[in-house]
Amino acid sequence: MASAETVSNTIELRGRFRPPTLMQVTLLSMAVLIILASLVSGVIASRLKQNIGLLELHSAADQVGAVVQPNEPHSITSIKNGLAGLRWITYFALGASLAAQFLGLSAIIWFVARIMRHQRHDLEQRVQELTSLNQMFRQFLEEDVQRGAQPEGLEQGATR
Repeated sequence: MASAETVSNTIELRGRFRPPTLMQVTLLSMAVLIILASLVSGVIASRLKQNIGLLELHSAADQVGAVVQPNEPHSITSIKNGLAGLRWITYFALGASLAAQFLGLSAIIWFVARIMRHQRHDLEQRVQELTSLNQMFRQFLEEDVQRGAQPEGLEQGATR
């Protein structure tokens, strides 16, 4: 059984070094996802705006009858290559956001499992203490009965 000093030291340490709450872990995961989504959407929007600008240049050149060479940035070939690059950026961004969600969910599950382990340990310890107290109380009653004294609070003929 734990001594009173050990229990008070444990309580003091828990008060000083409190682990984050489930809400804090959840909010942190959500904040990371929001930041990641904002960055990804900014990159994709910027690339789309760039491609729209190149399409407008190509359209303007086409309207005046100018020939756009394939090596120019506003040629259809260059724009297709830019869109292909954007597709890979989108795939990477989607994969990264799913990985971040998975890591956030894993952190939450790990955190909850840790809380449950601590609670189980605390409950098992409390059960041991109560079992010990119950056993001591029964021994006390048995010794009291053997001495011939009636236990306080028990009526004549009452059973334990």
